[in-house]
Amino acid sequence: MKKLALTVALAGWAGIAAAQSTTSVVTSPHDLSPTGEDVAITSAANAQSQVCVFCHMPHNANNVGAPLWNRRNSTTAFTMYSSKNSSTFQLANGDVNDTTRAVGAVSLACLSCHDGQTAFNSLNQSPMFDVDPGRSSQGSNYTFTLVGGGAVVTMGDVAATNTEGSPNLGTDLTNDHPISFTYNTALALLKGSTLRDPTTAVTGSGGGTLVIYRAGDPAHGGTDTVAAQMLFTKPGAGVPDQLECASCHEPHMHGTSADPTSNFPFLIKSNQGSQLCLTCHNK
Repeated sequence: MKKLALTVALAGWAGIAAAQSTTSVVTSPHDLSPTGEDVAITSAANAQSQVCVFCHMPHNANNVGAPLWNRRNSTTAFTMYSSKNSSTFQLANGDVNDTTRAVGAVSLACLSCHDGQTAFNSLNQSPMFDVDPGRSSQGSNYTFTLVGGGAVVTMGDVAATNTEGSPNLGTDLTNDHPISFTYNTALALLKGSTLRDPTTAVTGSGGGTLVIYRAGDPAHGGTDTVAAQMLFTKPGAGVPDQLECASCHEPHMHGTSADPTSNFPFLIKSNQGSQLCLTCHNK
């Protein structure tokens, strides 16, 4: 069972690679260091080459949503996907089925970069430069520009926000896949539901190979169910039954657009032939 406790979550979010994992976070769009795919460094101190620091920090971290989290989570109010957007979107177990439903902590971690509002440099601890390990970048001339056209961001300028195109989901999530709701057997059995029971195999009729095993490699006692591999445990609850952004996305494994069978972009498995979609949707 996957909990958001540090020890188990570390195994999930760190991306324990399966045989067909393709790439790591290094050189991917989630790499905001000079080696990043979508980053152009414009600083004289560009010897700073840390990759993990823009999301994780080993000390004085914010353990909300993701382990050792180094970002300040989004405080934006979001308009959620609800039955007002789709007559087939049903929720069970008292979940709020309207546009004011709260965003779960796991998804808030993702939205701390992708809400189009929160500054990229909203970090608890700023990275140190390799050329001077004792010096913090806070307030220094460390800037980066997203190649796709985002605003120049200076570490220390908390007013600089993410204006990038595709990563910017904005605050209106009514046109995005619903998140932060309970996905369990009761929901799958609702009249008219086309969802698979989350206790079934994660591969389902969608097939495909997982990039990571969040519940442990099956060969070593793990399980491949949707609940174990894709869902998260709501605070105060005892089972993983919450669908969040990271249910479908693995932020550390990017895949490659040149290979349609890979997990590009940042998916938990390939969506070729809608394999990922068919894992949960019984169509």
